[in-house]
Amino acid sequence: MKTPAKLLIFTIFTVSVQAQNTIEAPKGFTNDIGNMVSMLDNLKQRVERLVVNLNQEQTDFLLDENANRIGAIIYHLAATEAYYQVYTFENRGFNKEEREKWDMGFKLRC
Repeated sequence: MKTPAKLLIFTIFTVSVQAQNTIEAPKGFTNDIGNMVSMLDNLKQRVERLVVNLNQEQTDFLLDENANRIGAIIYHLAATEAYYQVYTFENRGFNKEEREKWDMGFKLRC
């Protein structure tokens, strides 16, 4: 089995095992905001742990013509978080500069 395929299988298995984590609001936050902070922190930790040692070839691996590259999925997560932050904390959508920066990742078809 090729290395990228092994990596993909390992990643799927690891993500499914790690999905059993408990979400708890950190001290100092309301329950709803704390749960959201906990979920975002949990997602950040899992993504970082799984991709920190990937090389360029692994990040750009494409399973088939209908798949997304790992790098594109990470870009999508970052774009979604960036939008969530400006929408939630600034009560607005992306401005022109932000849209240019994040549009490709934000519109990724998953």
